Amino acid sequence: GGVSQLTAIYLDGSRGNINFDNSISFTLTYLNGVLYNEAGTNTIAGNISLSYGGGNCYIISKAGFLTISGNVASDGIANGRNFQLGGAGNGLFSGVASDNAQTLGSLTKVDAGTWTVSGDSTTVGTLNANAGKLILTGQWAGGPAVVNSGGTLAGSGLVSNLTVNAGGKFVPGDYGVI
Repeated sequence: GGVSQLTAIYLDGSRGNINFDNSISFTLTYLNGVLYNEAGTNTIAGNISLSYGGGNCYIISKAGFLTISGNVASDGIANGRNFQLGGAGNGLFSGVASDNAQTLGSLTKVDAGTWTVSGDSTTVGTLNANAGKLILTGQWAGGPAVVNSGGTLAGSGLVSNLTVNAGGKFVPGDYGVI
């Protein structure tokens, strides 16, 4: 047996929503481990571990709505893995981003869609809004938050250290429902 270095999971809920309960966990490994939401209103309740291999672990909601309610952390060996939320669709990350012996590098919002982060994360990694809308209704109190050109950070959540770079937008307070 072997291990694929091009890990990808595709969720197509066009014929019925797909729901993974919390007994099923995911490990996104190697360079650019990817989970795609192709269609539907789908949910992953299990934890996501970011394993060795460098690069970014990328969750893409291409269409529909994806809920990630499990927690996200390094596997305890990989240090600085970046967890990206993106795509043209929308999503909700209601779990907790945390450090597990090694630091989670960042949670980064990329692409045009809208993602809401509602969990009370404990990582010292960076929360980045690089593109589209990132709505924070939870807390990102352990690490800094950075809004870069093309990104919007909105919501009523808590950040401990905020930087808004040129071209970035910060919209505090209630932003509405996606």
